[in-house]
Amino acid sequence: VIVWKSLNHKDTYIIDSSEKGQQDNIIRNDIYDDDSLDTALTKIGIYITNSDNFQIYAWTKNKPLQFSITQPKWKGYDINPFKSTNQNSEELKDPVNYEYENKGLFKEKVINVAFSKDVPKQLHKYYFNTSNKLTIKQNNKREELLKSIVDAQDENVEILPEYYTRINYHSPLQNIFVPEMFDKIHTSKYIDMIQWVEDNSKILYKLSKHNRINKELFATITNIDKINQIHVINIYSMYNKKSYCKISITKNDLFLNYILDARQYNKWKDIEKHFQKITQILQNMLKQKLNLQEIAVNCGVKMNINNSSFKLLTEKISKQIDIFNVVKKNNKNIVCTYKRSTNFSQNIEIYEYIRSRLNLGITNIEIADELINL
Repeated sequence: VIVWKSLNHKDTYIIDSSEKGQQDNIIRNDIYDDDSLDTALTKIGIYITNSDNFQIYAWTKNKPLQFSITQPKWKGYDINPFKSTNQNSEELKDPVNYEYENKGLFKEKVINVAFSKDVPKQLHKYYFNTSNKLTIKQNNKREELLKSIVDAQDENVEILPEYYTRINYHSPLQNIFVPEMFDKIHTSKYIDMIQWVEDNSKILYKLSKHNRINKELFATITNIDKINQIHVINIYSMYNKKSYCKISITKNDLFLNYILDARQYNKWKDIEKHFQKITQILQNMLKQKLNLQEIAVNCGVKMNINNSSFKLLTEKISKQIDIFNVVKKNNKNIVCTYKRSTNFSQNIEIYEYIRSRLNLGITNIEIADELINL
C-alpha cells in the first residue's frame, strides 16, 4: 500500500501477517482474497491510521477504485490528487457527477491511497464522498472470526470433487446488427441450433443435420409461450445428453449460460474445454474479442465431516454472519447464502444475525446473551 502524503512524500506499507521481517512498514494483519473492495479499504485505513475516523481514496496506476468522475469540469483533475493542478480554480465549485464502479472483490496487489486529512479541503468532492462506517472493535471481531476459520484444522474433513449445475457469463458487444448476423452464422459440430427471434410472430431457425437436441429441450426452445425476449439470436450447443449451453446475442450484449444436469456431476475441467471451444467459435462469428465475465455460478461441493454433529455445524455456520446468511433450516438440511462473492451486495446488519439465529431455533435469551458479547 503506497500512502501519499504530498507530491514528494509517500510511505509504503506491506500488509501481511506472514511477513518475517522486522521493518516498521510491515503491518501483520491480512487482506483476504475474498474481502470486498469496501472491506479491504476499511481495513487498510484502520491498520495505517490506527483509527476508525477517516476518509480514504484509492487508485491504481490508471484508474480510481471506488468511483470515477464523469466529465470533470475541473480541468486540473488527475486521479492522483497530489498531481492535480489549478487547485484554487472556480471550476471546483461546480457539481460533480460520480460513476460508481462494480466493486466486487479486492484483487489488487499494489494500490495507492490518500487520506482526506492530507488533501486540500477544496478538492475533497473529487476524491472523498464517503466516510468509514466500521469501528475498530467491529473490525477486530470480524477478523477474529475469519482467522479462526483460516487456522481451523481440517484433517477430519474430506472434500469430494465439486460439480456444477449453472454457470452464467456476460460480455459486452460492439454494436452488432443482429438480423444480419443471423444470416451469416451457421450450425457446426458444436452449434446444434440457431434461433432468431424478431418478435413472437417471426422466429427463424437453423438446425444442424446432426444435432443432439433431445425432444424435451426442442419442445421448450420452440414453445412461443416460453420466449421472453425479442430481437435476439439464441444459439444452442449440447454439452452432453441432458446438459447444454445457451448463448443469447443482442445488439450490445452476449450472455452465455450453461444449464447442466445435476445428476451427471459435471466437472469444471470438462466444462472449461467446451467453454474455450465455444468462445473461440463465437469470436470468429462476431469478428470481435469477447470479455466473458462470470456473473453467477451454481456449484455443488460435497464434504464428509467426521467427529462432528449437524447441530454443532449449523451453530458454527450461523455465527459467521460475514460469511453465511442462513435462509432456512430443518432437522436434516441447512440452506445458506455465501456472502464473500463478487456479486453479493446485501448489507450485513445486526437484524441478519438475529434472523439467522432464530431460523436455527436459538431462543431469544440465548441470542440476547450472544449480542452482548459481539
